Amino acid sequence: MLAERFGGKYSLGLGILSTAVLTLLTPLAATYGGANWLIGVRILEGLGEGSTFPAMNALLAQWAPPSERSRIGSLVFAGAQIGTVVSTALSGALLHYTSWGWPSVFYTFGLMGVLWFILWVLLCYNDPNSHPFISDEEKKYLDETLGSTNRGKDMTPVPWRAILTSVPLWGLIVAQIGHDWGFFTMVTDLPKYMRDVMKFNIGQNGYLSALPYLIMWFVSLGSGCVADWMIAHNKLSVTNTRKVFTSI
Repeated sequence: MLAERFGGKYSLGLGILSTAVLTLLTPLAATYGGANWLIGVRILEGLGEGSTFPAMNALLAQWAPPSERSRIGSLVFAGAQIGTVVSTALSGALLHYTSWGWPSVFYTFGLMGVLWFILWVLLCYNDPNSHPFISDEEKKYLDETLGSTNRGKDMTPVPWRAILTSVPLWGLIVAQIGHDWGFFTMVTDLPKYMRDVMKFNIGQNGYLSALPYLIMWFVSLGSGCVADWMIAHNKLSVTNTRKVFTSI
């Protein structure tokens, strides 16, 4: 709702900035504050990160035409996979080849997040109408395919009762929880499995633990292209295409 009212640029950007700053503070919390401070920092980081996907959806709604939404959405959301690939491999390299210790991982990615925020503020725009460099041809195309909305003024009161009693919504929530449970279990436990069971050193561990997410990235991009093709050629409806790919 914040992204739809004020735009996704700062809803997403400030959320990422907060996680970056908290990432920088994580080693200090763990070293000087103990477990309770560390847990508190991680909870706050999760709250900041929670704005990411809703804000990305709000931005996609303003920028991605329906005929290209599967490809563009796949490319955008596949950033989660390629980010896992880079972070897992780079973390292993930092721990194996440097003497800075585990805090170096948090300082590296926290600093990268702050630098990203600066670039994001300079380069990102909420919608085509606010973009100063967009061509008239592209703006016209997006207006025709998406329609223009007057952010904030077009919003109706939130139908909380209908939301809370919506069976499709709860179906999506259950599916998302299942996805996240599996994804984060893999992220946290695969490196431990590679170390404790397979006995790889920490340098090898980083690269091997990143491999599943690299494959996931390629499959995500490919499936987005296939989904758009199926919709464009009337092989399946948008709803059924989404259901098929989600089930797979």
